[in-house]
Amino acid sequence: MYFQNDFALITFWLWFDGIIAFIVMIAPLVASFLTDILTIYQGISISCGILVVYLWFYSIANFVRDFNQIQSRPIFFSNSLFPIYKYNERTRDIDNHY
Repeated sequence: MYFQNDFALITFWLWFDGIIAFIVMIAPLVASFLTDILTIYQGISISCGILVVYLWFYSIANFVRDFNQIQSRPIFFSNSLFPIYKYNERTRDIDNHY
């Protein structure tokens, strides 16, 4: 749905995806407290690893979106790393884009 709707989701699916991601991320931590299979250190490590994977997918998705919109919404960089600007078609102006 995300790719078919021009990289946008309705609010319900944003909340739904966020809640599912939070549950998947926090589940190893909770399991480490409730069972003897995982230590607390392992639960925290797995939870942090899942968070890193989510952040990588988020950054890759944003890169793909920016790359697909490069013709209609170009990105402008300053001489340093930040700030980065992106053209907004609705306001016909340049917005901050991090």
